[in-house]
Amino acid sequence: MPRLALILTLIFVGALALAACGGGGEEPVEVVSIRPVDFEGVELTMADSFDPPFVDHYPDVVAEVNGEPITGRQLVQVQAATELGLRETSTLQSRFLQSEYLEQAEGTDPLEKLIDDLLLRQAVERLDLLPPYETAVGFTSTQEANFLHPRGTIEPENRAEVQELLDLQGYPAEDWASNPDVVEGYRQGLGLGALRGRECTPTTPIITGINLVSTGPDCSEFLAHERQNADIVYYVRWVD
Repeated sequence: MPRLALILTLIFVGALALAACGGGGEEPVEVVSIRPVDFEGVELTMADSFDPPFVDHYPDVVAEVNGEPITGRQLVQVQAATELGLRETSTLQSRFLQSEYLEQAEGTDPLEKLIDDLLLRQAVERLDLLPPYETAVGFTSTQEANFLHPRGTIEPENRAEVQELLDLQGYPAEDWASNPDVVEGYRQGLGLGALRGRECTPTTPIITGINLVSTGPDCSEFLAHERQNADIVYYVRWVD
């Protein structure tokens, strides 16, 4: 698995284990002006995607979605992950993949992405798409077996780095399924997969050279509907 794909997979799977609107008569919300984090000259590692620098860069809570907060720490975290991904693009052999990731990163508002991710997770629970806990236990054990297998899902040269990230997320040294938080993270991931398969539009994989690239299902229409019916409160706004 390429390091870029590895970074993105771990960040967004690990995170699962994660226009302002308000009713009439409510007190006005104080909105703070913020700027993106400047990572120029800052050395970043994959660990910074889980334990990011500059955690005091934003207010403690930057938005709420149906009463559930999105934290300033999460906002820094997703920006650190994106910056790491941008730096990794230079190692990709495919110029198509480089341009695709650059275009996606430059066109994505990190706060709106966090809102979309939370809306999807809330929809998973509302639509009762979470699998039984026992199913997630079995899936967790399979993931551990795949990780430990000599020809498993992680390339040998990436194993030490991935193990460090697993430690940061609280994975036990063995028997991942013994940790309820780890199991719940995979359970949320399975539920999200079920939601995307049911509510989102499949996309056609793109062949570039010898690579088959899949961007995953398009959930934009579903998310637009979710946003119309959600109570989203912003406590920050971007400024140039």
